[in-house]
Amino acid sequence: MPHVFTALEYQRQTLQGLNILRIITVNLIEDIDAARSEWLAATVNVWLGHGIGVFGTIGGATSEVFKGRGQGEPVSYIPDRFARAGVKFVHPSRLRFTLTLNYIGERSGSYENDRLDACWTTDAAITWETPDRQFHFGVTALNLLDKDYEFGFYIPASGRTIAATIKARLRTDRRSIEPANGLRNSGEVQRIAV
Repeated sequence: MPHVFTALEYQRQTLQGLNILRIITVNLIEDIDAARSEWLAATVNVWLGHGIGVFGTIGGATSEVFKGRGQGEPVSYIPDRFARAGVKFVHPSRLRFTLTLNYIGERSGSYENDRLDACWTTDAAITWETPDRQFHFGVTALNLLDKDYEFGFYIPASGRTIAATIKARLRTDRRSIEPANGLRNSGEVQRIAV
């Protein structure tokens, strides 16, 4: 029997003194004194069993500049619609594989609300965790299919990107730590004469 988990999320943000970095450049979209953004997203996760799960999120956003340059227009780079769907496999040996399809809807790319096209991208990730869970190794491929799209006008998004990660968890197990003076903490107050 599959297990289903759902979530519905709403956010409303008021933005003041907003400067947006134009991705992959040193230029800013600036002089937005006040704006607001709202978004609503619905998520479903289904655990099918045997280490397999599927997930999906769909949502929409609105935004508007109230004061400053671009007044009355949407805030740049906030997509009207977005979605994400994928499948995840988790093996008992702590090996995990995830394949994700992302949709970024049309969005404003300038103060004048010139529209950037919607796009689809595919990401994949594989991770493994040691049996003691102290180390976590991973490899992620973003834009796996090397889809051409633009972050901004005449600013191409990066193509296929591969990233590797190593994470370490530091343990603070009190039983394994012995004070420098050789005394163990027994929960009692001990006096040491100097």
